[in-house]
Parts: sequence; structure tokens; C-alpha cells
Amino acid sequence: MRGWGLLYRLGAMTMVFSGGVFFDEPYRDYLARDHSQFNSLLLLYGFPVLVGFSLLVLSAEVLKSGEGAIRRLCMGLALVSFCWLGLWVLVWRMTPGPLPWPMHLLALGAVAAAILMGFRQDRIEGKQAWFLTVIGGSVGYMGAVNLLLQPATRHFIAPALGGLLVIAGVWGFLRKA
Repeated sequence: MRGWGLLYRLGAMTMVFSGGVFFDEPYRDYLARDHSQFNSLLLLYGFPVLVGFSLLVLSAEVLKSGEGAIRRLCMGLALVSFCWLGLWVLVWRMTPGPLPWPMHLLALGAVAAAILMGFRQDRIEGKQAWFLTVIGGSVGYMGAVNLLLQPATRHFIAPALGGLLVIAGVWGFLRKA
């Protein structure tokens, strides 16, 4: 049980490290020359940092407790993650890349299906697991696609790996509850 919680924490911490994209070469110089796009870049790249901090605060014991405020926080973060991933899909639609448009819609559909599975669960642990899967999957997919589109920007390894670790950790410790 302790190992799964460690995976979850490590995944949340790597999501926090995804804020390093602002200190990497393409965006640092871009923001130094023209900082008018800072708000949109913060919305697109700052969300994984916010989610990472939120997940660091939630321990395995707190998630298993099933308190109403924690359930609403997880559900809210999952819904915001879905909307945030939809925003990314619109951004990727405007940029040429190796992944076709239906692939992004398929990922968005998978996240929507996970949200619906979370709402259909009777057990609180099942709801938490599905909602945290949405959060980890959204951030992980964003990191993986951006790493594919911009291989020189290594900071996208953090959200891609962090999303997978959060999903593995959550399903590890909540399935035993």
C-alpha cells in the first residue's frame, strides 16, 4: 500500500515540475521579447502545476476517507481537466503535427468516458479513482503530445510521466480500499 502512495506522490511532484517549461529556451525568450501572451501560456502550461500541488495535498488516507469536500474537489478538478484538455485539442487543431485530428478527439472522448464512469460508481473509492484518472490522463496526454511535437523541450517529460504515475498510484491504493 505504501508503494502505491509513493507512486502517486511522485507523479504529483513531477506534474509540479512541468512549470519548468517557462524557463526553457523557446518560451523564455518569447516571453522576454513579448510578454503579452503570458496569460494564455500560463493557462495552457500552468494548469499541470496547479493540479500537481492539489494532488500533493491529497494523501491516500484523505482520498480513502471520502469526505464531501474532497470528493467535490476531485470531481471539480476532473471537470476542469476535461475542459483544459479540450482547449489543448483546439490549440493542436491549429498546428500541423504528426497526430491526426481524430486521435485528439479519441483522447477527449476517453477522458469524457472516464468522467462518466466516475459518476456511475457507487463506491466512493471508485469515484475518486476515476476522477483522478481523468486528471492524470489529461495532463499525461498533453505532456506526451507536446513532447512528440516539440522533442527539444524536455520539460514535457514531467507531465507525461507524472500523469502515468498518478494513474498507477491511484488505482493501486484505491483498489485495495
